[in-house]
Amino acid sequence: MRWVLRVLVDCGGLRGLLTNISTYDDLAPVLGLPMEMTVTDRKSISSRIRRLHVAEERRPAPEAPGSLSGNLARLAAALRLSSDEQAILAFAVLLQSEPALAVATDLLGDQGSRQLMHAISRVLRIEESNVQAALAPKGLLARTGLLRTDPSNHMLMRATLDLLSPQFGEALVGSEAEPLALLRDTVHASNPPGLGFSDYAHVSADVDLMRAYLREALATRRTGVNLLIHGAPGVGKTELARLLAADQGSGLYEIANGNEEGDAVLGERRLRAHRAAQALFSQSPTLLLFDEAEDVFAGDSMISTGVAQRRKAWMNRMLEENEVPTLWLTNDIQAIDPAFVRRFDIVLELKAPPRRQREAIVRAVSPVVLAEPLVARLASTPAVTPGLVARAAAVASAALPGANANKIGSAMTRLVDATLRAQGHRPLPPQNRDALPAFYDPAFLNADTDLVALAARLGTVREARLLLHGPPGTGKTAFARWLARELDMPLMACRGSDLLGSFVGQTEQNIAAAFQRAEEDRAVLLIDEVDTFLPARDARRNGWENSMVNELLIRMEEFAGVLVATTNRLDALDPASMRRFDGKVRLGWLKPDQVGKLVKAGLDAIGISGIADQESVDWESLDRLAPGDIAAVLRRSRYDAVQTLSAVAAALRMESRLKEKVPMKVGFI
Repeated sequence: MRWVLRVLVDCGGLRGLLTNISTYDDLAPVLGLPMEMTVTDRKSISSRIRRLHVAEERRPAPEAPGSLSGNLARLAAALRLSSDEQAILAFAVLLQSEPALAVATDLLGDQGSRQLMHAISRVLRIEESNVQAALAPKGLLARTGLLRTDPSNHMLMRATLDLLSPQFGEALVGSEAEPLALLRDTVHASNPPGLGFSDYAHVSADVDLMRAYLREALATRRTGVNLLIHGAPGVGKTELARLLAADQGSGLYEIANGNEEGDAVLGERRLRAHRAAQALFSQSPTLLLFDEAEDVFAGDSMISTGVAQRRKAWMNRMLEENEVPTLWLTNDIQAIDPAFVRRFDIVLELKAPPRRQREAIVRAVSPVVLAEPLVARLASTPAVTPGLVARAAAVASAALPGANANKIGSAMTRLVDATLRAQGHRPLPPQNRDALPAFYDPAFLNADTDLVALAARLGTVREARLLLHGPPGTGKTAFARWLARELDMPLMACRGSDLLGSFVGQTEQNIAAAFQRAEEDRAVLLIDEVDTFLPARDARRNGWENSMVNELLIRMEEFAGVLVATTNRLDALDPASMRRFDGKVRLGWLKPDQVGKLVKAGLDAIGISGIADQESVDWESLDRLAPGDIAAVLRRSRYDAVQTLSAVAAALRMESRLKEKVPMKVGFI
C-alpha cells in the first residue's frame, strides 16, 4: 500500500483518482475508503488519503510479499545487483503482480522517459540520477535482460517497464527458488547426449578442433567464444552440442524457444534470456546452447526483421564480448547475414553422416535387431537423418511393445516414409530396387572388355570414370550394381529426375551435391542416361545447358572415386566429354550361346528348369537380344506360364522383331 499512496500523493495520481469512478472503485477497498464517492466527498477523501500517506511513511518499511525478498537477494548476489537495482526490479515485479499498484500508476497516464524516471524516483525514494543509471541500456538490469524500458514510446508505466518474461515475475513472488529456477521458462539445463563422437566421424577434424578450442576457452576464461553449427533438421546438431559440453565436463544450458505453457518465445525475448544466462553463469565452467538461432537473425515473421538486424552494433559487440561460450545452432544458414557469420570463431556445416554411419545409427537406435536389408534401406538416403530414425524407432517400440523385428522394422519404414513424403523428399527406395538376380554373372554380358578383370583392377585403385554404352537392356545398369557389390561399396544411383532442377542453378547444385555425397559415402556413383546431362553442343537449346555440362565435366575431373555413366546414345554425347572417361566399355547384343545359357539360368532360378532339357532350340537364329529381353520374357511367366522351350524362343523372337525399324512410306497412294 505504501507505493500506491506514493503514486497517488507524491506523483500526482490523486487528481485522476478523484475524477475516475472506476479506478476509485478498484482502489477504495485497498485503501479502506468509502465504497461510493460523490462530488461533495472528493475533498474529504483527498484529505483522508493524504493522512493515510503520512501515517504509512511513519511506519517501518513493509515486508515484500511472498518470497520476493529472498529470491531477489539470491538473484542480486548471483548477478551483483545494487540495492537500487533490486528495488527497481521489485517495483517492476509488483507492478505486474499487484493490481492495485498497476491501477494506481495508470492514473499517471502515458510515461515518457523523463516522467518515468521521475515517478520511479519519487515512489522508491531513489535519486533520479541513480534510477536513470539503473535503467540505462548499459545498466546491469538491461545488460542481463531482466528489465528494460523503451524510452522511445509513451505508454503506461506497466507497459514501459518490461520484465524478462511474465513467468519470471511470477517466479520471483512465488516460492523460494535458486536464481536458475527463476529463469526456468527461458533457460534450462540440457539433456545428456545420446550419441558418441564415433557418430560424427565424417566431421571428426572439425569436431576435434571444436573440442580443443572449447577446452582452452574454458581454461583461460576467454571471452567472445561463439561456435555456429548449421545443417538440415535432424542431422544431429543438438546432440553434437550436448556431446561437446559433456566432453568438457561442463554444464550445458539451453535458451528455451518455448515457455512452460508451450507458447513460442520470440527472438528478442530469447536474446534477453541469453544475456541473463551470460550474467548468471559468467563465473562457472558452463556452455550455453542457442538452438534455432534464425529466430534472432531472421526475425519472427515474414514482415519483421530479426533483432540482430535492428541492433547490429549491439549484436556484434555481444558476439565479441560474451563471457560464457555459446553454441549457436540453425537449420537455415541463409537467414544469417554474412556480416554476422564472420564473427563466429568456428562455423561447421553438419551434413547427414555417410551411409555406413547411418547404418550404424539405425542399428543403435532400433529397439530390436533389424535385418540388414532393412537397415540398408533405412540408411539409403541422407534425408533419413539420425533424428528421424530415432523418433521412428521410439514411436514403433512404444506402439508395438514386445513385437518382433519384422513388425518393428515395418512400422519404422512406414513412419520414415511418411515423414519423407511430407518433407518433400523421395520415399525410401523399394526393398529390392538395386538387387541383382541370384544367377547374375558378367559372363552373360557381351562386352568388349573383360569385366571381371576390370573389377579386380578397380578393387586396387578404387578410382575410375567409366562410360558404359550400347543398346537398351544390354546390362549397363546391372553391371554397375554388380561392380559396387564386388568392390564392397554402396551404389548411389542418380537419374534425370534426381538431378534436373526446376530453377536456375538448381541442376548444377544437385550435380555437385551428388558427387560430394558419393565421396562422403565412398559409394560407386551411377549416372544413368548421362547423355541427358552431356548433350552435344549443337543439340543444346538453352543457356543453362552449357552451365550444366560444364558443372558435370568439372565434377568428373575432380571426383576421387568410382563413377559409372551409362548411355544408349553414344552419338548424342558432347565430344569434349569423351576424354573425361578413362574407361569406355561397349555392351552389345548377346551372342547366341550367351542367349541359351542365360535362358537356362533364368529358368533354373524360377524353378521350371525341366523344360530346358525337353527340346533343342536354334539359338543362332535369334539376334538383337539383350539380357533385358530375356528378363522380360521370364517375368511374363508370373501370369502366362511357360510350357515349352520353343515358347520361350518364340517370345524372344518377338522381342527381337520389335526392334526392327519399319520404313515409313512417303508419297501418295
